[in-house]
Amino acid sequence: MMENKSQQIGSNERFIRWQGVLREQVTFLNNLLLTLSIAILGFLIIALNNQNFKPKGCEKVTFSFGFILIFLSVFMGLFAGISRLSDFRLTLQKIKTSLDKDFKESAIIKMWMEVYGKLTWTLLVLQIGTFILALILLVISFYSIFCDKLL
Repeated sequence: MMENKSQQIGSNERFIRWQGVLREQVTFLNNLLLTLSIAILGFLIIALNNQNFKPKGCEKVTFSFGFILIFLSVFMGLFAGISRLSDFRLTLQKIKTSLDKDFKESAIIKMWMEVYGKLTWTLLVLQIGTFILALILLVISFYSIFCDKLL
C-alpha cells in the first residue's frame, strides 16, 4: 500500500513537470509563429511598396491569399496569447477561491478555465494552419514572380 502511494506521488510530480514543459513549449511555439508572421507581413508590405514588384494573374491571387492568411495568423497568435493569459488569471482565481473554500465559485471558474483552454488550443492550431498555408502560397507566388531570375 505504501509503495502505491509513493508511485502515485512520483507520477503526480512527473505529470506536473511535463505539464510545465508543455506550457512552455506552447508559449514558445505561439511566440515563434507570431514573430515570424509579423516579420513576413513586414516583408510583404515592403515588397508591395517596391516599384519592380508587380504580380499578375495567378501570382497576384496566391500572393493576396498568402498575405491575408499571414495576417490572420498574426491575429490567431494574438488571440491565443490573450486566451492563455485569461486562462492563467482564472487559474489564480480558482486557487484563491479554493483556499477560501468557495466551491460554487470555484466550479464556475473551472468551467471557464476549460473554455479558455480549448479556445487556446483551437487558436494555436488555426495559427499553425494559416501560417503554413500562407507560407506555401507565398513561396508559390514568389517563385512564379521571380522564376526567371532564379533559374
